[in-house]
Amino acid sequence: MTKRILAVLLAVAAISVFAYSARATTNGLSDAAGDVAEPKADILSSAAAYTDGQITLTTSVASPTNPSTDPNWNNNQSGVGWGLDTNGDGTVDFAAIYGKLGAGVFLPDQTLKCQASGSYSPNSQPHYTVTFPASCINSPASIRFAAGMRYFNGTQVNDFAPDNQQVCCSV
Repeated sequence: MTKRILAVLLAVAAISVFAYSARATTNGLSDAAGDVAEPKADILSSAAAYTDGQITLTTSVASPTNPSTDPNWNNNQSGVGWGLDTNGDGTVDFAAIYGKLGAGVFLPDQTLKCQASGSYSPNSQPHYTVTFPASCINSPASIRFAAGMRYFNGTQVNDFAPDNQQVCCSV
């Protein structure tokens, strides 16, 4: 994954408030359909599950496309990212990224912390999933998260969840 897309997705992940997910829970965000012009970037929902020593992050969009075959993903300028706050201070401590070259968890300075597994599901929600061991982010007691999607088809389109930067829910 190139530093350019990573930098953009880290910026996407730098939302100052997050939804909260404690261990053994699943928590999600919804996002208004049609709030961005490109349905391939239009986030409908995003969720985090923190169970059994692993974290799974998911995002669904209005019109999903396959990262392996969509030429606009293949240009390394499209992808989905999640900002993770692991200490409750409202800042991104880690960013999970899913793009053309796969998935990983990164520190804010763009250093790869660990590999993650990423998957694409075209026919059911969620469409994009990243899973990694909680030990990758130091096994915190809880996490807070925000999601971002960038799709570049000649014009860059970004969508974020939450759009209004308000915490959606608590556990």
